[in-house]
Amino acid sequence: MMPANNQLPDEALLKNGDPTGELFATFYRRYARLLFAQLSRGAVDPQTAADVVAETFLTALLHRRSFDPQRGSASAWLTAIARHRLADERRRTKRLRRLASRLQLELPALVEADLDGYEALRDAEAFEA
Repeated sequence: MMPANNQLPDEALLKNGDPTGELFATFYRRYARLLFAQLSRGAVDPQTAADVVAETFLTALLHRRSFDPQRGSASAWLTAIARHRLADERRRTKRLRRLASRLQLELPALVEADLDGYEALRDAEAFEA
């Protein structure tokens, strides 16, 4: 009998040949909250956190063959990717703000429901810790 996806090791979840995407979805569910919690502790705003997490998992999906459990855990691998995506996002945001300022435009913001959900996640992670 095969183990449930949530019991598989990370390297098995990242393998190729997953036509339904269920294995990677399990990997996402295993680590998404961790990344959001790390970003919230780093005082990253909710919009940026959502963008960084999405870009982190896209990068992980595209480069899943490069994950090597001998070099470190999946959480460390994802954290490193997120750190790079966050740096990229901050550079991109800085450029957009300069451009918006020059054009005298206002950048869109998250709606209140999005902010409430992010705050609830951060509070839940703090309680669990």
